[in-house]
Amino acid sequence: MLAASAAGKLTSQAPVVEMLARKLGFQASTVPMLGALELACAVIFAVPRTAVLGAVGWVASLLREPRLRALLPLVR
Repeated sequence: MLAASAAGKLTSQAPVVEMLARKLGFQASTVPMLGALELACAVIFAVPRTAVLGAVGWVASLLREPRLRALLPLVR
């Protein structure tokens, strides 16, 4: 799921960029960087020995950025 989301951001697909820009307030130039970060977390998470590190990195990025926290209604 993370890899599919990252692919949409890395290829700068119009619906993904529009959603991130309109709903969450991100600039279009930051979308590929978010995709790279998300892909890195997915790769780290996929390796069994580093799965905890990948999960911690993903959660840490959500907790640090208020616009990303808006994606999870449970974390407010």
